[in-house]
Amino acid sequence: MSITVDHYIKTGSSHNICEDYIISGLAPVPHVILADGCSASDQTEMGSRILVYLARQFLKYRNDCLAKIDYFEMGSWVIQNAENVVRWLGLGRTCLDATLIVSYLLDNRIFVHMYGDGFIIHKRPGEDIRILNVSFSGNAPYYLSYRIDPGRASLYQEKRYHMNLNQQPCPYDAPVSLNFPIEADATLMVASDGIDSFIDDCGRKKNYHDCLSEFTEFKNFKGEFLKRRMNKAIKTLERKGFKHYDDISAGAFLIKS
Repeated sequence: MSITVDHYIKTGSSHNICEDYIISGLAPVPHVILADGCSASDQTEMGSRILVYLARQFLKYRNDCLAKIDYFEMGSWVIQNAENVVRWLGLGRTCLDATLIVSYLLDNRIFVHMYGDGFIIHKRPGEDIRILNVSFSGNAPYYLSYRIDPGRASLYQEKRYHMNLNQQPCPYDAPVSLNFPIEADATLMVASDGIDSFIDDCGRKKNYHDCLSEFTEFKNFKGEFLKRRMNKAIKTLERKGFKHYDDISAGAFLIKS
């Protein structure tokens, strides 16, 4: 089987600066890593980039034992090193208020570790698309940056926020760490919550399930397969009057026999 990875990013209609960031590649292992910066915090477009590249550095650092990566260890390593970087750059720690999703392929399985909100989409041949929607009450994700700021962490806990996994409540700090077997003609996609922000001029919201079904209907499997598909699907939505007000970042693993 052959594995192809690709990613896509687009600024939301309500944003002047894209606060999402995403990378994909084949080294040290096939991977897709994205971060979605909080619009209420300053300079999160910088924080998103720092988190993404440090997450890839962690994969390189632990390349000999990626199958044994601990969810909490990786999160702590990334945010502690990110704190050092922002201090050197003269930025505030709140620039690191961002969701982080790290996904990579190893030993015929795709691992996904999510810190904050977002989507995991699994499409297998002959089956309906499967979607995991991770959200938080109050639209307040639990960011890695709270681990380096005890005061803000305490305030977050006092507000009694919780995580929702496909609308099922669970503790705000529960680990979201999954893995999927690779299969011929299957797709695994991760995406920021901007996927769920398509609204028309009358205020009607587009169901994210419909959007994701369109975004994974690949006709051409070579090269930048995801960029082509999402560009075309989003242009179609725009012709129908729908625009995404939030930034969108998405990346996918495409497995072909």
